[in-house]
Amino acid sequence: MFEAIIEDLHGRRPISAISQRFHDGLVDVFLRVADLVHHSRSLDRVCLSGGAFHNAYLLENLSTRLTSAGFEVFTHGEVPAGDGGLSLGQALIAANRCNNTRPEEGFDSL
Repeated sequence: MFEAIIEDLHGRRPISAISQRFHDGLVDVFLRVADLVHHSRSLDRVCLSGGAFHNAYLLENLSTRLTSAGFEVFTHGEVPAGDGGLSLGQALIAANRCNNTRPEEGFDSL
């Protein structure tokens, strides 16, 4: 994939076209990974999470392709996909620990 980007840059291909090819390549790779996991583990649910999925092009195209391939796709709705969601999770764990009267329960009590 990266060799293709370098070739495109040397060929003076428009940046927008290079970007689209890169993102389409990521979608293809993620779809192949989901397919491999599906065939080896019989899983048909995919959760798309993390900062990369703030990228609307990546999120929409991957979701569409996964759904078309028969996967059930889960995405963020009320909590942000990146650091905001991570921060919320950390705050929930901290709140649980502060309210926990038995310290030995810790994280396992969540």
